Amino acid sequence: MSMIWASFRVQPGSSSFIVICRWDLDFDVIPSPYGEPLDYERLEETANSGGYGWMWAVHGETSTGVLNDLDRLKQISSRHGLLLALDCVISFGAVPFQLVRPRL
Repeated sequence: MSMIWASFRVQPGSSSFIVICRWDLDFDVIPSPYGEPLDYERLEETANSGGYGWMWAVHGETSTGVLNDLDRLKQISSRHGLLLALDCVISFGAVPFQLVRPRL
């Protein structure tokens, strides 16, 4: 099952990259410029191309403080029947958000 990986910190050596490569997962990267939110239109286009089972994204980015739009991520994943995996480490307990949704 292929994955869409949405982040600006996708590079060899980053902990997420190491884990995903070690687990031998098939993924396509949708990068964003450093300090900018995710490119939701590009995420939508990529999801539209098919062949994906899930999407991984960061809700709150630690190094920049960028808070990505969780509702848009949920909408994109729902429209395309994708499981949504989120890194919510810095946003959990700091900002209100709702994770109740099938396939999340």
